[in-house]
Amino acid sequence: MALKWSEELSVGVEAIDNQHKSIFAMANNLLDAMEAGHGKEEVAETIAFLRKYISDHFCDEEELMINHNFSGYAEQRKEHKRFLTEYLALEAEFEAKGASSHFVVKTQLFLSSWLINHINKSDKAIGGFLKKEYTL
Repeated sequence: MALKWSEELSVGVEAIDNQHKSIFAMANNLLDAMEAGHGKEEVAETIAFLRKYISDHFCDEEELMINHNFSGYAEQRKEHKRFLTEYLALEAEFEAKGASSHFVVKTQLFLSSWLINHINKSDKAIGGFLKKEYTL
């Protein structure tokens, strides 16, 4: 089942929203590849995408929270660090063992969990804060 972006998930900052949309697209690309029997081929792209995404997106999002004195910054930073730790373990597994069917499913579940639990809850809170407190 495809993961769908909705404007309710928007933080109200185009660059951040576009980054969120890109991770939704990547998760859906992997899901489509899995359904077509090509998940092993797609997962390498997903791993590479995530490395850059983490670096760019977390930096941008944390800067936004700091600049607007978002009270949930410390918790968000902890979640970002937890995601990075989990990603690094996933990346190490990929480098050590390659792309098994189990690994592809594990990667898809990792992404889906992040989208559902972090973006839909934590990042949505940033959007609510910004929309309430600031006009961007």
